[in-house]
Amino acid sequence: MNGTVVASNVNFPATSSWTTWSTITVNANISNNASAIVRLQATTATGTANIDNIAISSSSAAECGSSPAARQESTAQLSEARERTFVAGYPNPFKEKAYIAISLLQPANVSIDLLNTSGIKAKAFSFGTLSAGTHELELDGKELPTGIYVYKTFINGKLTTGKLVKVD
Repeated sequence: MNGTVVASNVNFPATSSWTTWSTITVNANISNNASAIVRLQATTATGTANIDNIAISSSSAAECGSSPAARQESTAQLSEARERTFVAGYPNPFKEKAYIAISLLQPANVSIDLLNTSGIKAKAFSFGTLSAGTHELELDGKELPTGIYVYKTFINGKLTTGKLVKVD
């Protein structure tokens, strides 16, 4: 973080397939860094590890800045962050079904559009209002041709995008 190694020799256990994963937590104190630069680097003897997500969080506004002005700005940023959600598509690539893992901090109306590489909507999914918490949303894509798809996740009208690859 900011050029300093916070954790090294962290083991990322192998998983058995694209539909399983491991979560590793590394804690770092960023209380004196209102603008911390964080880099995640994981390598193995055969190359770079498959890292699907990095999440950075803070437990209080005071951890985001030390001056009153910084705390006020950080409080506003944390307020905005509380409305954000975690969204990830897997397995990637997929054959017949893909899933979107979504973690909501509050109830939200959720829908997902799959677009092909021409930007044409290939399929639309509506999930209605989901409760706060973690959800695994199934996308049935067995009738879709192989190719690259962009998923557009709408959460209370706010857009998050990602990419999924369909294979045979």
